[in-house]
Amino acid sequence: MIRQRRRALLINLFLLLLVCSLAGGTGLAQKRSTKRKAAPVAPPPPPDMRPHASEVAEQIRLLSRFLFVYGKVANGLEIARDHAARKQTTPAIEALNRQTLEGLVAGIDRLAGSIENLTESFKNDPQMQIQYLRIAGARDAVTEAADLANRQQFEEAGLALVTAIERLTETIISMKLN
Repeated sequence: MIRQRRRALLINLFLLLLVCSLAGGTGLAQKRSTKRKAAPVAPPPPPDMRPHASEVAEQIRLLSRFLFVYGKVANGLEIARDHAARKQTTPAIEALNRQTLEGLVAGIDRLAGSIENLTESFKNDPQMQIQYLRIAGARDAVTEAADLANRQQFEEAGLALVTAIERLTETIISMKLN
């Protein structure tokens, strides 16, 4: 009889547990774990590129001013070269023309150095790698302009300077300014 009572008690206990677990009760039934969704992570704000854009704009301004003066000087040097070819100059004028040509090439070299400094600052910034490539193209164009001017290929040198301005302009356009 005790066995029967125990058996009946165990059956009742088992049925009670079964009913509680099916009914969703909080008794001895296991709780179901719920996964919570992680809060969406806000993307980091885009870097402020306005200081970099100002530096590039300054280079465009310097190149544009130089190009204006360059056209006049290059035109004068071409005329002087034509006079020298026809033997219509004196040694003093030829020396002055050489000095003017050297000054012109030195001016282009200064511009190349200025853009080189800007290139290095962009190269070291991981967020400015696309802009770095564009500025490096502008630097190469200015360096080419110096070589062409030194060989008295003034029109081609002027076109190389215009190309440098275009590359710098593309750099500013590629920046996301706030």
